[in-house]
Amino acid sequence: MCCDRYPHIYRRGLHILPIVVLALFCQVAASTAWAQSPDALLDSARSLLTNDPARAATVAHRALVLAVSEQQKASALYVQGSALRKLGKNAGAMDRYREALAHAQRSGDVRLQALVLSDKGKAHRLMGFLDHALNDHLKALALYDSLRDGAGAATAMNDVAITLRNLQRYTEARRYHDRALAQRRALDDLSGIAASLCGIGNLYWYAGNLDSAETYYRQALEMERNAGQLSENVAGYLNNLANVYRERGNFREAHTKYQESLRLSDLVGDMNMRAVTLKNLGILYARSGELRRAEAQLREAAAVARDNGLARVYAESMDALPSVYERLGDLRMALQAMAAASKVKDSLGALLSAERLANAEALYQSEKHQRSLRELDSEKQTYYTRFLFVSAILLLVVVAGTLFWLSTTRKQNRELAGRSERAEAMHAQLEAMHEQVARSEEQYRLLFEGLPVGVFFYDNTLRVIQANHALADILAIAPEQCDGYDLYQLQSQRVLEALSNGLNADHGMYEGPFLPPGSTESIMVSLRTAPLRVDAGLRGAVGFLLDISDWKQVERELLGAKEAAEQAVRLKQAFLISISHEIRTPLNVIMGYVSVLFAALVERISTGEKEYFEKIDLAVRRLTRTVDQLLSLSILESGGYALEPEYLDICALVEQLVDETRSIAEDKKIPVTFRAPDRSVFIRADKYSVSQALRNLLDNAVKFTDEGEITVTISVREPDVIINVADTGIGISESYLRQLYVAFTQENVGYTRPYDGLGLGLTLTKRYVDANNGGITVKSTKGLGSTFTIAFMEATGSQTTQHLAEERVAAAHPAHVTLLVVEDDHETQKFLNLVLSDDYTMHFADSADDAWTILHQHRIDIVLMDISLRGEEDGLSLTRRIRAEAGIAKIPVIAVTAHAFTEDKRRSYEAGCDDYLAKPFRTQQLRERIQRQINRIASLA
Repeated sequence: MCCDRYPHIYRRGLHILPIVVLALFCQVAASTAWAQSPDALLDSARSLLTNDPARAATVAHRALVLAVSEQQKASALYVQGSALRKLGKNAGAMDRYREALAHAQRSGDVRLQALVLSDKGKAHRLMGFLDHALNDHLKALALYDSLRDGAGAATAMNDVAITLRNLQRYTEARRYHDRALAQRRALDDLSGIAASLCGIGNLYWYAGNLDSAETYYRQALEMERNAGQLSENVAGYLNNLANVYRERGNFREAHTKYQESLRLSDLVGDMNMRAVTLKNLGILYARSGELRRAEAQLREAAAVARDNGLARVYAESMDALPSVYERLGDLRMALQAMAAASKVKDSLGALLSAERLANAEALYQSEKHQRSLRELDSEKQTYYTRFLFVSAILLLVVVAGTLFWLSTTRKQNRELAGRSERAEAMHAQLEAMHEQVARSEEQYRLLFEGLPVGVFFYDNTLRVIQANHALADILAIAPEQCDGYDLYQLQSQRVLEALSNGLNADHGMYEGPFLPPGSTESIMVSLRTAPLRVDAGLRGAVGFLLDISDWKQVERELLGAKEAAEQAVRLKQAFLISISHEIRTPLNVIMGYVSVLFAALVERISTGEKEYFEKIDLAVRRLTRTVDQLLSLSILESGGYALEPEYLDICALVEQLVDETRSIAEDKKIPVTFRAPDRSVFIRADKYSVSQALRNLLDNAVKFTDEGEITVTISVREPDVIINVADTGIGISESYLRQLYVAFTQENVGYTRPYDGLGLGLTLTKRYVDANNGGITVKSTKGLGSTFTIAFMEATGSQTTQHLAEERVAAAHPAHVTLLVVEDDHETQKFLNLVLSDDYTMHFADSADDAWTILHQHRIDIVLMDISLRGEEDGLSLTRRIRAEAGIAKIPVIAVTAHAFTEDKRRSYEAGCDDYLAKPFRTQQLRERIQRQINRIASLA
């Protein structure tokens, strides 16, 4: 049984042990399959079709035995026929297709009828029955059209086109290929598009247009590989591409492609493609002169084609053998090969030319007659040899005497001829030298006259000796006036000085305005001069004069454009700073008052009313996130983002972000699982950008997952730290993966898009990861979920800092703490007074001057400092002034500001702030930072 399934294993002469093991494996698999239902067995058979058609045929047969309904029987016969066709057993496949078609018609399954007709047509085409194949494919096309199945109709149109091409009806074939290609592109069917491109390439191949054929074959091969399939289609495209290389004479590349096609054919068990590839490889060897290898390959191709009922391939293989044998000189074998090919081609309606067969017979008889003549000639050879030997001796005697007489005369003639040749050579050398000098003079003249720079030679009296036309154009005079022109007429003192320097063994230079004689408008010129000795005792110089007016104009325009661009950058930065402040400040007030209202009403409102507050909080967070993303993208694109690398405990950071995410995921009842190594893992990176990148991935996982789970995993694969964020959400289509990180793009867009957002999350994530020398990849299946992987280099050894545990000290009682709020927004002042006045003593200042007065009149424990203030002094300047004043220099300053850029945070710390909190913030966040400073004050006391 295994021998029938795997004939190619026996042909390669493998050892008996792997075959026995494989047979036992088949028996176990068979016993399992028998216990399955017909539908399960059919699914198994379909999955085996690509890589193991022999086993697929066996499993399909078992499904047929267990089949009950007409549809099950039709499906089993169809799969079995497809497996036999892939194995090259086209006659057996045809029988299965006929039975399958009958069962499908009785079951009324139109789609199954179309599938059977399509593959039945392919089998007819492989066997050479093209009229039957065309009829089957047209019927399949009609059924797919009735079902409105675009993909099936496109496949049927492609099969019709291939059959029409084999019938040499090229115009109709191209029309069907174009229709199929348009349909498949509309469906984004990569494998189908590849098949249509290959079909169009075949039409160009038969038309002799190798360049166009190669282009389409390459596109088809790339498209099929992008589809992620290793099928007989790839083997066919490689075969076609190899044919192009073979016709161009690139035998090495053609051989590589044929071998690759052969390996793929063996991998998928496609004996049809194996036979075609062996035939083409044999033709290649014949073209390259490797006749014995050509004979072996063509013989093997014919054997494979004969065993599998491939009459056309067998005929083409046998038809190529006669020319090989003729070149080898074996006319008998050539005649036998012609006769064998003729028999097969007779059955296909393509009779071998009688004239060619007669010529071959005549050639064979002629060769036979020549061998008889050579045997007769060998008997006379001895006699003729003796006669020629005696005649040669007599002739040598006569020639020797004649040559001796001629030798003296020839010697004299040679001496005369040598003298004549030397004279002619000298004359030729002189002519060549004259011609070379003439060419050099002409080249010099053309170069001198064609230069766009004014070139001129002048003597020590500042008179021009020679000049080109460009100088005449710059001086606005006629070219004939240049010779002898008095350069003193130029009158410009700096120009005359540069000319004089050129005469004094120096180099002169001038660049600036110049007024040509007789002109009213000045131009910008560049003048260079250098000394030149024309003859012994005669001094002179050479000058180069160039009109640079246009260049100066361009230079001025570029400077203006540069200044405009710098101004635009400054305006953009100012806009970003302003918009950040103006949006975050009111958002902070909104968030604060909503939290206060919620805390006051939480015991008196219903569950539904609580949801109103949650919706408001969610909307504010969404708006804040949108503003953050827009501003962050602008900063990244302008190059203004400054990294602050530090050693991060990545496990602790990710765990913190996961805890934040769980509160959002719980609303959707989605569990979030976190797995990390038992030890601390450090990386050196910017904490803000890494946190934002991971937060974006976690937010997306929650947003696009409606059921299932989210899993976050950290692992170490030296020297990298790998962070995986996996979800079971909606997944990402393969087509959208190519533009996944493009800003403002989303897979679902328009008024009916199901998810909110600007499409910036993944764009920012990738840029943040790239900025920290990391890498990000994604694996996703539509409908099954996505896994994003981020990799950073681990910081090990002496690179990691010593993290000391913070000492726990008793916090000072809030009632003893006095806060100074430096804030110019009165609404923010009211809000902070509302939420903090119960626990702290409060002072408020609108400007830096008011704050300075309060600091000297009252005991202040902590300052809450806004960066942007009304007046001439901002919050950072005021902080520097505080740090410079001995009496108040140690008061903790917390920057509480709507300026939320990383640069703002860095500048705050540089100015002397002890902590930083960006608006909008939650009241609890502000209290935590105040308490942190209270604890620090207590620890220093």
